[in-house]
Amino acid sequence: MKRGTSDAAAVTLCFQTLLRLCGNAANDPGNAKYRRLNLGNPALAARLLPDARAFLEAAGWAAAEGEGEGVLVLPGAGSPAEVVRLTAAGVQLHSALNNPFFGAL
Repeated sequence: MKRGTSDAAAVTLCFQTLLRLCGNAANDPGNAKYRRLNLGNPALAARLLPDARAFLEAAGWAAAEGEGEGVLVLPGAGSPAEVVRLTAAGVQLHSALNNPFFGAL
């Protein structure tokens, strides 16, 4: 996320949502509902900041071919490497959320 985002509540909500998305996919890698994200979904879009897509792509999600611009999928079929990447992303989010200086700068 970019520095200077002034709404700490929106950043916290976004990070919590990303943490849940990564956690669900890592904890149940075979479940198709956790492997596909429709960023155009109004409920999800309301919880994510614009830079969230870059984070999701770094965590392993990729654009779904033929499904439109706002759909991301996890292409790794639940491989161990994919689970490690999702877990590492979750660790970073958890650390940021529990940092006593989070939102103070």
